[in-house]
Amino acid sequence: KSYDEGTGDSKHINKVLKKMVKDYRNKEFLDQIYYALAEIAFKDDNKALGIDYLKKSVSNSTKNNIQKTMSALQLADIYFDDHDYVLSQAYYDTAVSFLPENYPNANKIKNKASVLSDLITYVQTIQLQDSLQRLAAMDSLELYALIDNMIVEYQEEKKQLERDAEYEMDEGGVQFVDMDSRSTNQTVGGKWYFYNTTALSQGYSEFIRKWGNRKLEDNWFLSDKRSIISSGLDTKELDQEVAMADSISPSASSSDPENRLYYLANIPRTPQQLETSTKSIISAYNSLGYLYLEELNDTMNAKETYLTFQEKYPDNEYRLQSWYALYKIFTEENNAEKAAYYKSLIVSNFPESDYAQVILDPDFFIKQKEQKGESARLYERTYEAYTKDQYYRVITYADKAEADFPTDSLLMPKFMYLRALAIGKVETPDSLFVALNSMVNTYPKSELVPQAKEILKVLARDYGLGTPEVKGVAAESNQENSKIIYTVNPDVMHLFVVVLNKGNAEVEPLKVRMSDFKKKYFDLKVLRIKSLMLDNQRALITIGNFDNASEAADFMLAVENDEYVLSGLKPNDYEVFTISITNYPILYREKDVKGYKKFFKENYSDY
Repeated sequence: KSYDEGTGDSKHINKVLKKMVKDYRNKEFLDQIYYALAEIAFKDDNKALGIDYLKKSVSNSTKNNIQKTMSALQLADIYFDDHDYVLSQAYYDTAVSFLPENYPNANKIKNKASVLSDLITYVQTIQLQDSLQRLAAMDSLELYALIDNMIVEYQEEKKQLERDAEYEMDEGGVQFVDMDSRSTNQTVGGKWYFYNTTALSQGYSEFIRKWGNRKLEDNWFLSDKRSIISSGLDTKELDQEVAMADSISPSASSSDPENRLYYLANIPRTPQQLETSTKSIISAYNSLGYLYLEELNDTMNAKETYLTFQEKYPDNEYRLQSWYALYKIFTEENNAEKAAYYKSLIVSNFPESDYAQVILDPDFFIKQKEQKGESARLYERTYEAYTKDQYYRVITYADKAEADFPTDSLLMPKFMYLRALAIGKVETPDSLFVALNSMVNTYPKSELVPQAKEILKVLARDYGLGTPEVKGVAAESNQENSKIIYTVNPDVMHLFVVVLNKGNAEVEPLKVRMSDFKKKYFDLKVLRIKSLMLDNQRALITIGNFDNASEAADFMLAVENDEYVLSGLKPNDYEVFTISITNYPILYREKDVKGYKKFFKENYSDY
């Protein structure tokens, strides 16, 4: 610890420590000894040797979580500084898995690990879908030749793993896998994606988290030990097998890496599947560029990502954000020509956007903030006038707000709402109806819309105002609130929801089963599984986002027909349904699951 490079000799210290390594009595302290060797190597400016010792420190740490965390974090930081995010994420993941309570900067470490995990997910999504689309474009003979080659490679890999496992058992147990022993930067161009060991596993910590302490036995690492189904099909038979793979339901054969159907199952062949695949690539590119630029401050990778993104998908829905990111990058690089090019794209194609405004006026957000301050002060005066029954003053202030702050989408619906109520006090019900109806149509997503609609229904019922449709809705005003507060919009994004009674069921095991189900049957769809408490007794598990009600309904039907996902749950332990992203906040606020279920049964029977 006290060795100082330049003033002493590390040979003797290394000799003593290496002698300690060989002493079997120091087995449980190997992690600390290797860490000390690593520190000396770094002081002697031998980075490669220091990294090697740190890896040994991590792999030999079995009881000392603090040491394991320290070694893994140092490795993660080294790889992070070298922009090797795959290995950095792997070691951050290890550190987080063994992170002791009250470890310094624990939240910062967890956040960085989470960012890198997302980054790896986006990279793998792009690689996966690109490779699958290339395979979809192949003819049958070419495709099957490639698959057969992959099966042979898998068999060779399996035999090698069996030999390694036997050797490791002879040596006294499973050892930590050196994550550099395999190619971590291997692209999918010449290799099958699912065969990429980096994409499938990130080492010991991932193994323990997913599988726990596995029994040491032959083929412990294989989930399916069946032998290959060899075949010598001609071209006609190949085409028939491709067709079968397109229509076959998930089965054991499609999960067996030694069966052709395993490789065919995920290839997008229909226009809808190709569209879904392309959407997931576009979304991953956008998120990846953002992470590089805003979270990791890695402008080099951010620029490369955004340029590739625009080259491959020039008309993508995120092109405005990508153009602005490239504008910022080239501006910082003092590349005036490139910066001017992206500035021109933004200003000419999206002149009303905030991005265009801030490019043309660097003080745009400052002025906007000042303007919002002025509008907020005016709203306070308007609300105060309303509470004092100064209704004409309310109308005057609201008219001024509409003239001065028309783009303030947060406060303008509030101004219009108070103005409508004030008009109702000083004019006729017809004027109140028109003012409220205008507010609802102008700002349909405002939090005040449900209140405004309630008043409109009362006006329609008591005064016969509005269209026949409005009057018809008013006639139903005595029905349960679920009819009033929820709207039917099948074309917006939807979630699949499980409401769980926490007194009788556990959230985490169900999330794990749901994740397994998603990976097995909906792997092409980018879905997120989240959970939160609805109240003290109930938890919500959401899976989304689905593009519309129909997609969400297909997922729900598949879950309900699956024996694995909801196994062990009694009918009273849970509720399942789908919900639009516009209705979801209302459900969470009202916490009336029974009311929403009634609405769901009445309006979603066709999906």
